[in-house]
Amino acid sequence: MRARVCSHRRALWAAQHERDGFAIALEARQRQFGHVVRERDVAQDELHGVRAKRDEVIHLAKNREAARIRTVFQAARQATEFDRREQELIRQIEELQIDVHRLNNIINPIIPPAPAVEEGPNVLIAEDDGIEMDAEEEPKDEEVEPWEDDHGDGVSDVDSDHPEE
Repeated sequence: MRARVCSHRRALWAAQHERDGFAIALEARQRQFGHVVRERDVAQDELHGVRAKRDEVIHLAKNREAARIRTVFQAARQATEFDRREQELIRQIEELQIDVHRLNNIINPIIPPAPAVEEGPNVLIAEDDGIEMDAEEEPKDEEVEPWEDDHGDGVSDVDSDHPEE
């Protein structure tokens, strides 16, 4: 029986040793699980922060796009208003130019020329306006003298194709 007790003791000791090994392994797994849980929590916090930043960026992008669209429409409205205002100012300038011309004609009237009076079929007589003008004298015909060269034949050989003899 001793042998049986010894074998049971050995089996008990081996079982206790095995149980202690499992307990140590379980504690190690629990520590690993705790580390993994903490890492998961940190990752979830980071993910939550990233999602919050993403949502903020999306919100800013939407606001920026809405502002851009408002700016485009406002620029189009302003361009239309400026064109209308420019046309109005051009019209006012034209009216003022007409007024300036009318006032200038009142201050400095243009006297129409005196009408010509016909005396005969091919004769026109104009009334004297009191201005005297000197008529240009017609140039007198000058006598043209022929040019004579050194030979005395009265012909120039500048354009001649003939060689001198």
